[in-house]
Amino acid sequence: MLLSLVPVVLMTLWAAEPDAAGVAERPVRPALNGYCPAAYLLRQEAVKGDPTFQSRYAGELYYLSSEKAKQAFDASPERFLPQFGGWCTMALGGPYGNRKDGEPEVFFLHDGKVYLFSSVRARNAYLEAPEGVLERAAERFNVVQLLGYCPASPALSGKAVRGDARYTAVVRRAVYHLASAEAKAAFVKDPDKFLPQYAGFCAASLAANSRNRADPQYFSVYEGKTYLFVNEESKNRFDSDPSESIRKAEENWRLLRGAPPQPGK
Repeated sequence: MLLSLVPVVLMTLWAAEPDAAGVAERPVRPALNGYCPAAYLLRQEAVKGDPTFQSRYAGELYYLSSEKAKQAFDASPERFLPQFGGWCTMALGGPYGNRKDGEPEVFFLHDGKVYLFSSVRARNAYLEAPEGVLERAAERFNVVQLLGYCPASPALSGKAVRGDARYTAVVRRAVYHLASAEAKAAFVKDPDKFLPQYAGFCAASLAANSRNRADPQYFSVYEGKTYLFVNEESKNRFDSDPSESIRKAEENWRLLRGAPPQPGK
């Protein structure tokens, strides 16, 4: 008997490092390898989308298979998008919790939700022994970024505000809690406008050639971009000369992106 999805939300900042503003722009190419996200539920099949019918949601471009599919998707995108950000359900919910890309043409429908798998073999393995897979996958995937703080609040209200699980958004395979319905709508419309620079690492530390984890309570919004800091002292250091701090941080970020983070100080 297939088990229902029971999301388990864990709050941590650094379980994943999603693509964020502050890195090279991602090429504009359709998500799901161009497959139509609405066709899974509307037609119960994987269907290649048509570039004529395009929609954007949460920073991604989608091709829909028809005008009807586009209208349905635009009315409720989250209803149609694959669970777990499109990661392979079996790999994520298996014993090792691996993050493998799901193949858009290998899917399974359960309780009105779409689940992708990396291969037919992976899907068959799930169908043979589904017990606990969805629960484990949900626990591993639903790790809230930014310690649960709303990524849109610094720019929208000038404050660090805790997000609310009622306003959850998945952006580039990362989970965020927003402070309100309005904040969520703004965030999914243009994530790069609100995501912190340098994947949320401390901008002042990067300017000083180190890679420290930031605290979302300490931020600055400069020229429309959000920067996070380890503490008030590092924020003040950045604010004293933001353009020079950014110049140095940009140079060091290119070198330090793959380095292990240092403890915040």
